[in-house]
Amino acid sequence: MQSGETLPRKRRFLKVLDGRKQPVRGLWKRGEVYYAQIVHQGKQTKERLEARTNAEAIAALNALKVRRSEGTLKVVRHAPKLSEAIEQYKESSTYKRKSESTRKNEATYFKAWQERLGDMRADRIKKADIISVRDDLLADKKVGGSEAPVSIRTANLYVIALRQVFKFLEERGKIADLPAVKRVKPPPAAKRDLLSDDDCRRLLDACTNPAICEKNGRLLSYYLRLLMLTGAREREAYRLPWKNVDLDRCVLAIGTDGLSKNKRARTLEMSPELAALLREMRENRQPDSSYLFPSPQRGNKDLHVRTFKQSFHKVREAAGLPAIGFHDFRHLFISKCVMAGVDYMTIAEWVGHQDGGVLIGKVYGHINDAHKKLTADRLTFFAEPTAA
Repeated sequence: MQSGETLPRKRRFLKVLDGRKQPVRGLWKRGEVYYAQIVHQGKQTKERLEARTNAEAIAALNALKVRRSEGTLKVVRHAPKLSEAIEQYKESSTYKRKSESTRKNEATYFKAWQERLGDMRADRIKKADIISVRDDLLADKKVGGSEAPVSIRTANLYVIALRQVFKFLEERGKIADLPAVKRVKPPPAAKRDLLSDDDCRRLLDACTNPAICEKNGRLLSYYLRLLMLTGAREREAYRLPWKNVDLDRCVLAIGTDGLSKNKRARTLEMSPELAALLREMRENRQPDSSYLFPSPQRGNKDLHVRTFKQSFHKVREAAGLPAIGFHDFRHLFISKCVMAGVDYMTIAEWVGHQDGGVLIGKVYGHINDAHKKLTADRLTFFAEPTAA
């Protein structure tokens, strides 16, 4: 448009008329969009309204005036496009304090949002827009370069990452409200059977069979036993250094590198079996490594093993347990603790939960039938109780 030309009538701001054909003070319309012109904190701004009729627009304007009088009105100062907002967020201290792996994951999530909503101003993005992208992710619509449909959990993480950007904008007065999108609830997971003592023996026997696990069988056997006896997470156990093992005090420190799930270290008092395992491992430790599980490809560097998954897959197939994962040993440890009568708060401290044992009671307390029958047999009301 050249200088001096006027906007076409449908694009100019026009006064909105009430039922008596009188202009409504502070209410304008541009095309099909309604705007409220309102003075707040000494500044006059036009706020876009979610309205389809004059009556709805008048009601929305009155609601703004009420919020202004109550002191809850937020004035938006030119919201950027979503792509710009994401780049601004990535330069913030909040984002830079996150771990490298978290930033890498969020970069993937942001790519999808920029691809689909990047050209929209952040204050124009509505709940329906977000849900549409999330549904496409779940349905494998190749959003953001994804090659397969994402899980429900991952789809929720996409939305959580976007919400961090909106929160960043809200705190800086760039948007007035955060779009409220509820998490998708996954269907209840099928209850997995607790590993039996025989299952564990078959797995450990397979580790020591050269025909099944020819390279690092003994180290994998140590690793699985450690998971069974500590409830440690897969990567926590890989990174354990020998300096965290205090066999004199029978204490094992986990997560001291700050890389655990909740970024906090914890202390586990050793059971007799765990102490015996660690003494055996110390006798057979590699003298050139400070880790319990040194990498076989470390060369002259002191590196811990990155993964045992390839060897573990062979072992579990040979043991007839193709569906189990490393997390099953965490379930096993917690369940054994519950069956041994250890209080939930102590178990929570050992495995790194911060809820005082609430999750232990809800999710991890898999009590096997034999233990429940034994407990019921000892339960009496009118006779002397049977000793445990």
